[in-house]
Amino acid sequence: PLPGKLDWELEAWVISLAGGYTIMQNDAYHLDLLVGARYLDIDIPISVKVGPVKVKTSVGGDIWDGVAGLMGKVDLTDKWYINYYADAGAGDSDFTWQMRWGLNYKFDKVDAVFGYRHLSWKIGDGLDKLTLKGPFAGVKFFF
Repeated sequence: PLPGKLDWELEAWVISLAGGYTIMQNDAYHLDLLVGARYLDIDIPISVKVGPVKVKTSVGGDIWDGVAGLMGKVDLTDKWYINYYADAGAGDSDFTWQMRWGLNYKFDKVDAVFGYRHLSWKIGDGLDKLTLKGPFAGVKFFF
């Protein structure tokens, strides 16, 4: 084998925009129907070094998909609630889907959230599948 080094990174922007309509609601929960779009801008810079020779290149592109889904919130107590979001669609990709849920705690003007998100594309054209998933934590501010 030749001594060498391969370096690569995944750089991406994901933007989802959707409008919704509340289809069910009461004091403890609400459920919204959503329609919108998801944009993925992906770039994978690659650097290969074998001996004194170094080659750099990059692959990537833009993907626009239409999506439809559901989102909602369920109150567990006066302080604790669960929010959820799920969508699926296609367009430039063969198929994309997303699901997210979070356990939230209400403070006076901010909520703390801990949850999990899974976001996936079946793309084709050499990059068969891209999946971004994992836990998240955050703070929601209310004005």
